[in-house]
Parts: sequence; C-alpha cells; structure tokens
Amino acid sequence: MQVFKSYFKILRRYVGQVLMWLGIFIGMMMIILNVSTEEETEYTDKQCLFAYSDHDGSSISKELTDYLSEHHERVAGIDEDKESVQDALYNRNIHCYLVIPEGFGEAVKAGNADGMLKLMTIPGTDTASLFEGDMNGFMQKLSTLMAAGYDEGEAADIIGDSLKEHAEVKLKGNKSYFSKQERLYSYIPWILLMQLVNVITPILMIYNKKELRNRIQCSSYKYVNINKELLLAVIITGLGGCVPYVMMDGIMLRDNLLTVQSCLYMANMLVYMLVAVNIAFLFSKVAANDQVVSMLSNIVGLGMAFLSGVFVPMQYLGAGVIKVAHFLPAYWYVIACENIYKNGSGKLGVTLQAMGVQVLFAVAIFMMTLVVGKNKKSIQN
Repeated sequence: MQVFKSYFKILRRYVGQVLMWLGIFIGMMMIILNVSTEEETEYTDKQCLFAYSDHDGSSISKELTDYLSEHHERVAGIDEDKESVQDALYNRNIHCYLVIPEGFGEAVKAGNADGMLKLMTIPGTDTASLFEGDMNGFMQKLSTLMAAGYDEGEAADIIGDSLKEHAEVKLKGNKSYFSKQERLYSYIPWILLMQLVNVITPILMIYNKKELRNRIQCSSYKYVNINKELLLAVIITGLGGCVPYVMMDGIMLRDNLLTVQSCLYMANMLVYMLVAVNIAFLFSKVAANDQVVSMLSNIVGLGMAFLSGVFVPMQYLGAGVIKVAHFLPAYWYVIACENIYKNGSGKLGVTLQAMGVQVLFAVAIFMMTLVVGKNKKSIQN
C-alpha cells in the first residue's frame, strides 16, 4: 500500500489549498441556503403609502377613504399644492396622492363620476398600480350595488364583508418547493464535483510526472494495483469532502438527521461522490497543468449543473435538454433528490434506480480512466 500512503503524504502538503476550497464552497452554500428559503404560510397584499384631499366631504367619499385607509397606509401632513406632492412622491414619503373633488358623491349617485378622481403616483411602481386597482375596484362595486338599490353605507358594508373572505390555499404535499435541506443537497452535484476535482486532480497529476512514473515502473507494482490504491485514496478523500455537508445538514435538522429521508439524501450524495472522484481521476490523466484542471472543472461542473436541473428547475428545461441530460450523472442525482423530497421513502424504486445509474456512470468513467492512462503510458514509452 505504498502508493496509498504516499497519496496522503502529498495531501498533507495541500492542506492549505484543501481548506481554501472547502471554505469557499461552504461559504457559497451558506449564502445559497439563506436566499429564498423562508417558507411563506399565507398571502399578504403590499401596502401603499398614500395621502388624500377630500373636497367633497360626502358619505361616499368617506366610505372610499375609509376603505383605502383600511387596506393601505395613510400618511398625514402632505399639503395639496403641486410642489409639496411632487416632493413627497420624489422622496418616496408617499406612493400616491388622491384628490376627491367637490360634487363627487352626487356624481356617483347620478352615474357620471368617471374621471373625477385625480390620482398622482410614482409612474411604473407596483404599489401605485395596486392602489389604483383597489380604488377603481371599490368604485365599480359601489356603483353597481347602488344601482341595484342599496344606499352607499349598505353597499360599502357588503364590499367590506366580501373582501374579508379569503380562499384557503395549500401547497400540494404541504411543502414549499424548496426547503433548506432540499436546497442543500440539490447543489451538491456542482459543489462536490468542483471541490473534489480541484483538490484531488492536482495531487494525482504528480504521479504522472516522468521521473516518478519511471521509478514506479521499475518497482514490482502492477499498473492496475497502482490505480486501485489511488482510487481507494481518492474515495476516502471524497468521503472527507462529504462530511462538512452532512454536518451542515445536522446543524439544520438537529434531532431529525437520522430520519429515512435524511439517510436517503446522504446515500445519494455518497453515490454521486463516487462519480465526482472518478471524474477527478480521469482529469488527472488528460490535464497538462492546473490551469487545464480549472478549465475542465468549470466546463463539466457548470455544464452539468445547467443541463441537469441543478441551477434551473427541471420543469423549466426544454424536452431536448432533458433528453441530453439523461446522459449526465448529475441528472440522475437530481431525479433521486426530487423523489426523496416529494416522497421520502415512498417510491423507493425510483430513488434506487437513479442511484444505480450513477454507480454505472462511476464504473464507466473508471474504466475509461484505465484505458486513457494505459494508452498514454504506451505513447510515452
């Protein structure tokens, strides 16, 4: 096991680089986990800051301003003159200023109040559009009810009661699309691959140096045994690379770390780790220097992440992209991840099938590495 031992001796020299990459990716993961992971339990309207001047003073204008004050936030102390209103809008002290002219109430009763309300807003803002929609909606309903024989007070009460009724909306499966745990594991194909390739491949490339390779060839070690020992060493390195993310999962879930769902997530990550270390192994045979390693890791890592549903949810990918993604191991990792998230231990066959395909990818990449390495050795000899 001399080659196995020598690998870890070399790894000790790269501790600083290992810690650097680990720190970078853990930091990135913490940022990802803290973006858009809060679960919203119910819908709430945005509120608009508004002020108004009521020159009418009728019961109808009062019903309108009371309704708007109930659904939005009224700001007092804004004068009606043009300069004061413009200053308040510019400084975002208010989003809208409403002027109700004299005679508005009588015009509503007569059915000819269209265009009487003057609304000054910050153009293009969603809060202003929401306020204007609420105002117009109230007036349309009020006019309809008054035309049906209700007085303004009764009509306003009916409108208020109808708006208090809310439809109960539940997400299918009682889950938001993302949870922190699901988000943590969904980014593993990109992060783990980049991390392991940039740590493992430069170490393995040392064994391809001519002087060291000639010394090994002079020994009684067989080529296959050398690769087996190196593969075992990089798998152990890969296991070490998985530990920080399991710890992050444990910190988030605490007592729920050993649930069936969590164990399936971890098993899926370990299977993909086999793919990642074999890709790192393959790159060590074809890369000429560290710059090429960095280029390959970015192309393969980011390429699979975009095509396989890591960065972009799979339902937004085209049919052609999905067909191509079937030939990428990250796609099967994501399939397993989604099934674990939606069904837990249910439909276990789907999860195990996806893991099995990843294992086949790992074996195929390892065999390819042996062939590439042997051909390269023959050419160099």
